Amino acid sequence: MYIENICLVSFCVPCYKVPIDKVRRCLDSIEKCGLSFLNYEVIVVDDGDTTEDFRNLLVLIREFKDRGMTIKVVNHAKNMSLFEARKSAVHVASGRYICHVDSDDYITPDILSKFPKFYTENEDKWDIIQLDFNTIGNDSEIGIEKPCYDADEIVATKSLLKSFIVGKKMPGYIWGKLIAKRVCDIAYPKMPDVYVNFSEDYLALVFITTYAKTYKQFKKLKFYNYVRTEDSMTSHANKISIGKWRNLLTVKNVISITNPEYFTDKEVSESIAQKHLNLLFELWSTLTLDEMFEPGVKEQALNEFINAFGKDIAVKLNEAFEKQQKEYLTSKEKLTIEK
Repeated sequence: MYIENICLVSFCVPCYKVPIDKVRRCLDSIEKCGLSFLNYEVIVVDDGDTTEDFRNLLVLIREFKDRGMTIKVVNHAKNMSLFEARKSAVHVASGRYICHVDSDDYITPDILSKFPKFYTENEDKWDIIQLDFNTIGNDSEIGIEKPCYDADEIVATKSLLKSFIVGKKMPGYIWGKLIAKRVCDIAYPKMPDVYVNFSEDYLALVFITTYAKTYKQFKKLKFYNYVRTEDSMTSHANKISIGKWRNLLTVKNVISITNPEYFTDKEVSESIAQKHLNLLFELWSTLTLDEMFEPGVKEQALNEFINAFGKDIAVKLNEAFEKQQKEYLTSKEKLTIEK
């Protein structure tokens, strides 16, 4: 079933220093959607890349346009982060649903073959449609059939925020979802302009689920292929760097935007506060032991955390640090004895 004159899905593809062969694989997979069953568009966002990858990207976009793909291109004058790149894509999108696809990942297009019929039968009933995924790059395939994501359908009176934050009834990643454009048109303008490259999915979904009311999950429909590699655009390794404490500040941005005081529901505010603390520990745990215990690093870290998040959280971090330091020194003594 092919619906004429209606763009059903806008695939939003941010690009920044991603090898051109991976971008090609991504666009190839999307192109197959339009062969017979889906009227769609692609929004490619160049997030300020100045390398050879950018020049190759322009050539690739021209190639796909010549083959008939509807592509809109957004250029950032400088790198603004994945969070901002996705915002820019949504701003120019015209599809009924938004689908974020990272340029080093790809989709299984056949999964969407029944979507036009589903849309015709349901139209605006579902604000968020969740599809399953594969993890590529290791020996395992991971789907969303987990106890905490077992909600096939959610219809909320006010919003899905509590189901997402407190109930954890839906996955915390933004890719692989079909999100109604009408919801995005409300949620995305509320998001401030900010450089975020750490936990950006969580941040965006806090806003989206605030305004979305209905959720539909299709288990075992492995639509999205998440490629876990060292140079992945959303690779954890690329996000974390001790240099200039840049990522510390991006965590600060996430936390300041989703400040618990903005939410009057106690369960929601407490859950967000716990998420904030988890982010701090996740960032801290990425430092090597040698980096942790370089002269002055501890003091600098604690001062930064106190300025960003207040003394109470910094004290908890310091307690964890002291525990790690003790374990580290014990392991060092053990190694010395064994030698």
